[in-house]
Amino acid sequence: MGRFQSANTGQQVRMAVLLASLCAFFYLFRLNPQGSPDRPAILALSVLVLVLGLWMTEYLPMAVSGLIGCFLLYFFGTYFQFGVLISGSFSGFAVPSVWFAFSGLVIGGAMGLSGLARRISLMVLRYTGNSYSNLLFGTLILSGVLVFFIPSTDARTVVLMSLIAGMSGVRTEEPDAGVMKGLSLLVPFSSSIMGIGVLASVSSITAVGMIEKYGGIQISYVKWLVMFLPAELLTMTALYFLVKMLFPAQIARVNKGWIEEELVLTGPVSAREQRAAVIIGSAVLLFLTGSFTGLRSDVVAMACAALLLLPNVGVIGGKELATRINWLIAPIFLGSAFSIVNCLEATGMLARIGAAALNLAQGPLLDSGYPVQMLTVCGVAGIMHLFTAHSSMLIASFVPVVLQWADALDLGMGIPLIFVWGSQLEIMAFQSSSLTIAYGYGAIQGIDILKIGIPLALVQLIGGTLILSCWWKILGLL
Repeated sequence: MGRFQSANTGQQVRMAVLLASLCAFFYLFRLNPQGSPDRPAILALSVLVLVLGLWMTEYLPMAVSGLIGCFLLYFFGTYFQFGVLISGSFSGFAVPSVWFAFSGLVIGGAMGLSGLARRISLMVLRYTGNSYSNLLFGTLILSGVLVFFIPSTDARTVVLMSLIAGMSGVRTEEPDAGVMKGLSLLVPFSSSIMGIGVLASVSSITAVGMIEKYGGIQISYVKWLVMFLPAELLTMTALYFLVKMLFPAQIARVNKGWIEEELVLTGPVSAREQRAAVIIGSAVLLFLTGSFTGLRSDVVAMACAALLLLPNVGVIGGKELATRINWLIAPIFLGSAFSIVNCLEATGMLARIGAAALNLAQGPLLDSGYPVQMLTVCGVAGIMHLFTAHSSMLIASFVPVVLQWADALDLGMGIPLIFVWGSQLEIMAFQSSSLTIAYGYGAIQGIDILKIGIPLALVQLIGGTLILSCWWKILGLL
């Protein structure tokens, strides 16, 4: 009875959210008369509000909801003759991250179809232990190690998701949904959070570049690492316990003898596995050496995916590819998100949202102490991230503005730095291409990301900000 009431309440909440987004959409649509110079920006915002409601409630597949937004933008642009909406309506599909997401799913699929993922998973479980806790902890440590070697959040997610894709099926004779859900959430969240605290992601590198260019302050690799280390340790600890608590394994332990038996039954490495290992191993090596070779991670991933799909060379045949239509869900979803944000930026609405948020925060900032000021700015960054499809876009667009704003109000360097930390508050899949890659594997849904994202964002916002305010005072940054 209680479970039925809980499900009924959840359905009512989803319906309320959807109705609210529909009402906001029609209100914004009628807000400005035809011919107003603000109308393209208002129309773009109305589409975003509607699509956000559809994504949050998941009444439709998230890729379908995103495409609805793209078609609405194109329709409005054509009907009202707004070229900026027409050109931006599908522009997000040209963003490299979109095809990085597709390539990641192809790489993971190749490991699964060839049997390589299962073999590696069995070997990992043989040495890491047969408990869910050990598996989570080992994956978290591996994610932390890889952040120093693979300078791309998306690339790290691809590597780790490819490894764990087979783990749920090797823990028991039947796939363990709790294990796959937990790992599929742990990997992208840990990759994103660690990426901002180490100069190993587009977001962190963009942030340092903006601070050096517009703030006139040089920040070294080690200094950036030390600045964010306490908050990262707190957030990673919270992530571990949240995943373990909210997504428990169906079976706590596996008989190790069963793992050994499965390894024997797997037999010798097949030619298909060898081809997959060579192609994917070469890609991982290029990921690791990207800072020396200068090769972009997205280019490497797409080249790897192309080889895996190549007849007589790769491991994915035409019939197998035809049955993997779900691989297109992630790039369609992410491409539509980028398209909507591009329209917001092109029409000037993104800048107006940022200015409005900073103006609203100005009062509390001037009348409070530094911890409250940092909490406010971190929260503003998190809210603004809902209107941008990637944290690097948020940082590139608004860190220069925040630097100038903080300098004018004499607030110090802590304000733009905490804005960068707040740019990683993520509760929906479209906010991070690494989350989109993990979402594309099909083990998690939008509601699962919300279940982890909301409490984790609160830990980042409150715990992380308060720790950083004390830590930066010790370091002399405040």
